[in-house]
Amino acid sequence: MPATVLREDGSQLNSERRLGLIGFGGIAAEAARIAAGSGMRVIAWNRTPKSATGVEFVNLDALLGQSDVISLHLLLKR
Repeated sequence: MPATVLREDGSQLNSERRLGLIGFGGIAAEAARIAAGSGMRVIAWNRTPKSATGVEFVNLDALLGQSDVISLHLLLKR
């Protein structure tokens, strides 16, 4: 686990946060890369199986329960 990094005001940086991505296409992959680069752990759910380096794919219930931040990357259909 990465070390906890604190700001001068005592607040915590991203090193212990977990980003949950719902839907995993090109934009979500880029969001995962940026989040991982800032020290966040990344988990994702996609309706079809995928794999990506540094991303743990989990079921939707696990993602909703374990994420500190959730980002939606889904098609909008009417």
